[in-house]
Amino acid sequence: MCALDNGLENPQFACLEIDYGEADSNQAAVVTGEHLKTLVVYEVDLGLNHVVRKFAEPLPKTAHALIAVPGGDNEEGPSGVLVACENFILYKQQGHEDRRCTLPIRHDQSTSSGLFITNSQAFFNAELGVIIFLQSEHGDLYKVSLDRNGSDVLGITVQYFDTIAPAT
Repeated sequence: MCALDNGLENPQFACLEIDYGEADSNQAAVVTGEHLKTLVVYEVDLGLNHVVRKFAEPLPKTAHALIAVPGGDNEEGPSGVLVACENFILYKQQGHEDRRCTLPIRHDQSTSSGLFITNSQAFFNAELGVIIFLQSEHGDLYKVSLDRNGSDVLGITVQYFDTIAPAT
């Protein structure tokens, strides 16, 4: 779960959700093991004092982390969310085409096991724009850059940055 930056609008948050269904149904995911992960964005309507489900989109089964992208109505960034999946990341935002980028891997890394993101930090710099750092389970740091035109994200670039001890 992560809070989304949408400026002065009502607060929003994104969640990774899995519907396991009812245990007494033979077709339920809890019985079959075939579950569907979903990115769900909720909005807190401050005027009515309740939560509204804004949208839901299916995700790959390996989706495991959400990283809020700085932005909102102040043109600091595009807003939205990065979804960390095994070996790649996705950019998602309601009404925007998805963007995907593969994570760089070490030459000596086994191809039998995937690369998972365990930590992240995102911020906005007036000169550099949106800066996002990701850390893998091996301690590798990656710098994520969003190629954009205003609030439209055209692409994602992920570069190896450094290796440090895995953060907790």
